[in-house]
Amino acid sequence: MKHSVIKILILVLVLSSCSDDDAIQRYNLNTTISPIEGGSVSPSSGTFDSGETFTLIATPSENYDFINWSGDATGTTNTVSVTIDSDKNITATFVKRDTDGDGVADDIDICSDTPSGETVDANGCSSTQSDTDGDGVTDDIDTCSNTPSGEAVDTNGCSTSQKDTDEDGVTDDLDTCTDTPSGESVDSNGCSDSQKDTDGDGVTDDLDICPSTPSGETVGTDGCSDNERDTDGDGVPDILDKCPDTASGANVDSNGCASNQIPNYIPTNGLAAWYPFSGNSNDQSGNANDGTINGPVLTNDRFDNTNAAFGFDGVDDYIEVPDDVSLRPDYISVSVWFKTSEVSIQSLLYKTDLNTAFNEQYSLALNYNSVNQIDCSVKNGNNCNNPGLGWQRNQVTEVVNDDIWHHLVYVYDGNQSIIYIDGANISTQTFASGVIDNCTGSPLLIGRGWDAYEFNGSIDDIAIWNRPLTPAEVTNIYQSSNN
Repeated sequence: MKHSVIKILILVLVLSSCSDDDAIQRYNLNTTISPIEGGSVSPSSGTFDSGETFTLIATPSENYDFINWSGDATGTTNTVSVTIDSDKNITATFVKRDTDGDGVADDIDICSDTPSGETVDANGCSSTQSDTDGDGVTDDIDTCSNTPSGEAVDTNGCSTSQKDTDEDGVTDDLDTCTDTPSGESVDSNGCSDSQKDTDGDGVTDDLDICPSTPSGETVGTDGCSDNERDTDGDGVPDILDKCPDTASGANVDSNGCASNQIPNYIPTNGLAAWYPFSGNSNDQSGNANDGTINGPVLTNDRFDNTNAAFGFDGVDDYIEVPDDVSLRPDYISVSVWFKTSEVSIQSLLYKTDLNTAFNEQYSLALNYNSVNQIDCSVKNGNNCNNPGLGWQRNQVTEVVNDDIWHHLVYVYDGNQSIIYIDGANISTQTFASGVIDNCTGSPLLIGRGWDAYEFNGSIDDIAIWNRPLTPAEVTNIYQSSNN
C-alpha cells in the first residue's frame, strides 16, 4: 500500500514537469502612428504566440506618404514582416506629401510643380511661379512688384505709373516729355526747359528770352518777335525803338531815344539840326544849334508822351536859334510835326532877322493868304538886304487846322520845290535854278515870323538838312515817326 502511494506521487511530479516545459509563450504588439493623422497600421496591436510571424501594413492618409518603420521594426516600405519573440513596440512614421519637394506640403502648396532647387514662399511658390501683383509677369522678372490692379505692363512687369524711362523723377504716365536729357530739371509734366515751348513760337524755353510771345508772331532764334525784342534794353521794343543803340541806363522817350540820340528814321547825311523837344529845345544833331525858349511850354506829343513837344500860345511864344553856317544851306529839307486849329496866318519856322526882315532865307507858314493855305518858300538872288524880295514860293491849300497832328516836309533842290503833307506829295513847283541866299547873322525862329505871325498850337520833331531828301526818305520819316 505504502509503495503504491509513492509511485503515484512520482508519476504526478513527472507529468507536472512535462506540462510546464511544453506551455506556449505569448507576447504583445503595440504600434504608434506618427503623426497620429498620418495614416494607420494593421494590425495595430494584439497578443501573439511566440514564434508567430505576421505582416504589418502601413496605410497613409490622404496627402500623406509613409516614410519608415522604427522601434522593433525597420524599413521604408509600407509593409514589414514581424516575428513575435518578445513584446514589440513599433512606430510607423508618415509625412505630408510634397510632390515637388519644395518643403511645402501638397495640401497647401498652390504651386505643385516648383522646379527643383528654387526657394519658395509659404504657399509653395517660387518667384518663377508667383505673380504677386497679378500683372501677368512672374515675380522673378517683375521689376515692379506692386503694379496697381488693371494697369497694363511691359515685359518687366512695369506700368507707366511705375516707370520713369528718362529718370527725371516723373513717372511715364504723367511725363509728357519722356526723353528728358540727363540732369535737367523738369516740371510736374516731366519736361525741362529744353523740351518746352511755352508760348508755341518754335523756340524752346531754355533759349527763349521772350517766353510769352503772342500767337502767330514771327520770332528769331532768341524766341523774341520784333514786338518783344529790346536789343538795347531801354524798355522800348525794337519794332518801336527808333534809337536801337541807346546806352545802358539812359532815360528814353516812347521812341526809345535818349535826349542825345537821333532816331534811325532821321537821315544823318546832311543833318544840320534835330529838335526832338524831349524836355528841352536842344539840337541833338551834334551841331549845337540849341534854341532859347521864349514862352513856349512843354506839352504832350502825338503819342501823348508828356514833356515831349512844345506848346505855343499864338501871342508871343517862340524859340530862337542863333545863326550858324550849318543853318545857311544852299539847298534845304525841313521836317516838322504840328497841331493847330488856328485860321489866321502863322509861322512854323522862319530864318530871318527878328523885327526887321533882313537876311531872310527860308520860311514855312500856314494860312498864308487864306485859311489852310500852306506857304513853303526859299529866297535866292542875293536879296539879303531886300526884305520881301526874291522869294520862291510854293503855295497849296490843304486842311491842316483840324487840331490833329500833321507831318509837313519841305524840300528845295535848287530847281524844284516840293511840299509833303502826311507823307503825300501835294505840291511840286519848278523855279529858275539857284541856291538859297547865304545871309549871315539872322536867327532861326520857331513859332513866329520876323515881326508877328506867332504860332498857336503844338510843334514837335523839327529836322533840317542841307540837302534835298528823296521821296523814299520822306515816306520813311513819316511812316516811322507816326507809330
